[in-house]
This record gives sequence, structure tokens and C-alpha cells, in this order.
Amino acid sequence: MTRTTKCILWLLCGIAVCIIIAVAAFVVWRVNLARDVDAKLQAIRAAGLPTSGAELNAYYPAVPDNENAALVMTQAFALMRDLPKIELPPRTKKLTAKQWLLITACLETNHEALARARQAVLLPKSRYPVNLTPGCDALLPHIAKIRQLATLANFETLFALESQDRSKTVDSICFEIALSHTLDTEPLLISQLCRGEIISSASQLVEYCLNQTTPDGVTLLKLEKDFTLVDENGLSPSDFISDQAIFLPYFRTNWPEIIRICWSGSDSRPSLYTVIRGRFGWVTGLFDQDTQYYLKAMQTAIDESKRPFPECLSLSIKMHEVAIEGHRRGFILGPGILEGLRNVLPREAETITHVRLTTTTIAVERFRLANGQLPENLNELVPQFLSAVPVDPFDGQPLSYHRLAKGYVIYSVGSDGHDDGGREKPADWKSSDKTTYDITFTVER
Repeated sequence: MTRTTKCILWLLCGIAVCIIIAVAAFVVWRVNLARDVDAKLQAIRAAGLPTSGAELNAYYPAVPDNENAALVMTQAFALMRDLPKIELPPRTKKLTAKQWLLITACLETNHEALARARQAVLLPKSRYPVNLTPGCDALLPHIAKIRQLATLANFETLFALESQDRSKTVDSICFEIALSHTLDTEPLLISQLCRGEIISSASQLVEYCLNQTTPDGVTLLKLEKDFTLVDENGLSPSDFISDQAIFLPYFRTNWPEIIRICWSGSDSRPSLYTVIRGRFGWVTGLFDQDTQYYLKAMQTAIDESKRPFPECLSLSIKMHEVAIEGHRRGFILGPGILEGLRNVLPREAETITHVRLTTTTIAVERFRLANGQLPENLNELVPQFLSAVPVDPFDGQPLSYHRLAKGYVIYSVGSDGHDDGGREKPADWKSSDKTTYDITFTVER
């Protein structure tokens, strides 16, 4: 054997040894990575928290049938008929004759549905009959239906207001708030966003009503009680915990498990490309790394959601930055999911803002009834009508108040954090409009 041949053999042996060492190091790293992810998931379960849609079903508290508002609410859903699309008129305008006829006809055809829904909200608890096992594909038909019922409550309010039935007017607004409470404990962010939409709608109705008529003390106290209760039941960290559980199965490091989740109940099989990509992600540990990244980011979201406004609003920026980092590292699932969380807390802040603007306006109207005039500033409402001036969720400062030539405006600086002096976003606002606006509650009376 020549010297050259020996050198080549030694070189090949060296390369082989290096490859064996590299493969062994990779296997050790890969096994440890999988164990770390499993340990994190076990720790979540040990804390009594869910890590899948199936576990979330048990995490969502059961409710006895005779106390469950949601079961009766589903009966109301079945009785509902089509609703016309009617925009709330500007606060100083009346319904048109056409709108009045449409609302009257709609309330007649949906009378039974409204009656059943009113029976439902009298029950003390609520758990909608949903199966969360499919995760992102879980069917949530009650979300659209509860929105429709809230629209019917709007119509009822407008009808009662036009009929000058003050008692029925406030009762319908409070009914809409009660509808939102059936979603209070539902452990999904989409449900809480729907809840916020209903509450904000009720706030807009109060603004419209206060511009159309002079309220009495009894009406104001009833509204104050219901909106104050809403302010105490904000978004919970458990909602982020639940959404984490919904998505976690899609990060499973076990490829057959991914197959089971993605193609469960389907006659079709994944394409060869999908199989190869999935196996590559599993073998290389990309799915495990994505899971680690996702769990760390979700823990940040859970921790941030425990902080008060406006401190917790920093989560929006953090989720965007974390998502960019995930894309840079080549992750597939986590970054897209986290981008979807960016606007959750800002939207909850908007809901709380509408609630606080409403309760502050009610206090101003109570002051006006008692004194025959408007206050010069909100501090005059303390302590008789407010324990303290409510804080703006967006900047942590007291809500602002301006007297107008006729009436007043109470406002929040909104998500841009800029005080625009109570400038109201126009009804025909376009996304191309770069002007900044505040979140306002205006009474021109």
C-alpha cells in the first residue's frame, strides 16, 4: 500500500469519525430538545392547565343544565329569523320611516326568539355546548348567533326610544349587556372579542339615547350598575392559556400525531411533499424549536395580560417583535399565531374605554339632574357621583372632559396615545385618512 493510499484512508477514517461524532452530537441534542418540550408540556398539565383542545373541554367549567343560560340561548338561536341591516343613525337624528318599518317587522318575526333569550339571561351561569377537541377547527356557531341577538336588542332599544317607553329603552340596553355576560367564562379569545363588540355596541346605544331624550335618576342608576359590573369583568389571563392550548397540538414533535390531527376523519391522505416536509421538520427538531419559541412567547402574553392598563399594552409591540424573530429563525407556525395576538389587548382596552366613558357620562347626567347644570370638570363628580375619575386605559391618565357650546364630550386618547382634544372619528372614515382621533362619548343636549 502506497503512502498516498494510506493518507487517503486516514483522511477517510477521519472524515467518518467526524461524521459519527457530529451525528451522535445531533442525536443527543435532538433527544434533549424533545425531552425539554415534553417536560414543558408536562409542567403545564401539572399546573392544571390544558395543552390541547380535548383538555380544554375539561378546563372549561361544566354548568348544571338547570343553571345554564347557554342551553336556553341555543333555543333562542333556533327561533331567530333573518335580520335587516340597519345602521344606528347619527346621535342627533331620528330613525327614518323606512328604518322604523324594517325594525317593527323584524321585532315581530323575532318576538319568540327575544322572549326565549330573555329567559336565558336570567339563569346564573353559562357554558355553550361546544367541542373544542378539533382545536382551530372547532365549530363555534353561537358566536354569530349571539351577535344577531345583540342586533335584535339594538332594534328593541331604538323601537322603545321612538315609542317614548323609557323603561323599555333602558331594559333593552341592559339586556344587550346581559347577552355579553353569557360569554364571560368562555375560554377563547374570539369569544372575548365578540363580548367586547356587544358591550361597545351597548355603549353606543347609551350615547344615542342620551342625545335623544333626558334620562331620569332611576334609568341612570340602572345603567350605571350594569356598566360598572362589566368594567370589573375584563379579559382574563386564562383566555391566553386557552388559546395556547388550542394551537399546541399543531406543534407536536411526533409526526404521526401531526398526521392524526390534520387528517383526522378525512379520507384523503397528505401529499408526498407534505409528508417529506413534516418528517424533515420532525427529524431536524424544527417543530420542537418552534414549540419552545411559542411557549415562551405565550408565557409572556399570559404574564402581560395580568398587568393593568396601560402597562399591558406593550404586549402588542412585543408580539410583533417576537413574530419577526420567529420568521427569521425559520419557524412555521408560531410567528403567524403570535401576530394574531397583537391586537387582543388594544381591543380589550377599547371595550373598557367605552365602558368607562359610559359610566362617567352617567355620572355627569346625574350631576346635571341634581344641580340643574353641567359640571365644569370631572373632579366635581367626586365623591358623590364617582368614587374617582375613571382612568383612560390607553395612557393611565383620568379621562378628559370638555364643555361644548351645547352639551359636552368625554374622551380617551385612544390607541395612538395622542390627545386630539376630543376630535371624533367621522362616520365615513376611511383607512387612508392619516388624521388621529380620540375615542369619544358626546352628548349634544
